[in-house]
Amino acid sequence: MLSRGFLVEIVPDYEVEKRKYNGLAVIPPCIERKEVINVVKQGYVFPPKSTRHILRRKIPDVNIPLHELVK
Repeated sequence: MLSRGFLVEIVPDYEVEKRKYNGLAVIPPCIERKEVINVVKQGYVFPPKSTRHILRRKIPDVNIPLHELVK
């Protein structure tokens, strides 16, 4: 796509709905949890950006210096 002069962007769902695009949006089908588990059990992985995680609860901000994590 890039070699043909297209701009390729990965944007969150809400951005696609918000922006006015003059082009094409590729929206892959939803992948069910059980499908992910079956693929992983077979030793395969999905390509980057093909799965997403929706968290129902707010995760607290945690600020830990990197040097603390490598101890």
